[in-house]
Amino acid sequence: MGPRGDRTVQVLGIPFAVLILAIFLMMAASVPLGIIAVLGEGQGRGIDVPEIGFFVGGIGVALPADIGLEAALIAFWAANALFFAAAILGPGRLFFRELRGTGGGEPSSSYVIAAAKWFSVIVLASLIIGAVQDAVGIPTEPPPAENELVRFFEVTKASIVEELGFRVILVGVPMYLLFSDRHSARHLLQSLWRPGENLRADKRKALLVISAAALVFGIAHITSGEPWSAGKFAQATAAGVIIGWAYFRHGLVAAVVIHWATNYFLLSYAHILAGAGEIVDAFLHPVLQSFEIIFVVAGAVSVAIMLARR
Repeated sequence: MGPRGDRTVQVLGIPFAVLILAIFLMMAASVPLGIIAVLGEGQGRGIDVPEIGFFVGGIGVALPADIGLEAALIAFWAANALFFAAAILGPGRLFFRELRGTGGGEPSSSYVIAAAKWFSVIVLASLIIGAVQDAVGIPTEPPPAENELVRFFEVTKASIVEELGFRVILVGVPMYLLFSDRHSARHLLQSLWRPGENLRADKRKALLVISAAALVFGIAHITSGEPWSAGKFAQATAAGVIIGWAYFRHGLVAAVVIHWATNYFLLSYAHILAGAGEIVDAFLHPVLQSFEIIFVVAGAVSVAIMLARR
């Protein structure tokens, strides 16, 4: 990084830290508020989940469960909340200490800072892709759901099962086979937990693996189970590349938190703001519109800092 890039990073460091802090606080608040708001609606009473769908290398696998919908939702919510707590606590310095260094232009190893940064980049990329597709008449419509609690359960579950099925299986395992210089169960688990730290990977080859997995991720969104419309392919593929790169650089904790944020975070606030109204209308609420502006600006600042550091 030259003098000009160094100055750019220092100038953008404080705005970046402020934006990341704002996103972190919104994420943290959504963790309890979302589950309370959704369960309070009472839509899950009497609904059972006969099986839990997983992905193994992009192939859907259903495991018998026979559990109540609310209990299943709480279980996956708790798993995601544990990943979020792990992101705050590590690695290295605690989040707020790490954030102070980031404001001074220092690079960060924090899981939660990485998650907030790459989440904002995904929002920016998705909005750009969505705008282009809307302009040429390619819609992006979600699959139908029995009710909003079922939809909330599916998006909460997705951050766990899809990160294991797509990032760990389709990115972590191939990278271990390609780049590992020693073979043991312990090193395998370490490599799957945080590939970039435990494998001597060629970044170009790693990006090819990530891109191939992202294509499978995009295809799965428009073909598996009750799929999205075709417009989701480009957005999901782009998100797959971004989350895959974050998984490679920062590990599974960051990847799960990014995925959970894209699914659970905004939908939580939509449920809170919708009240007795329609969830889709809540996304037009000024609060969520303001959130979106923060995410887009944070995404743009994050991209600018990354380009300046090249």
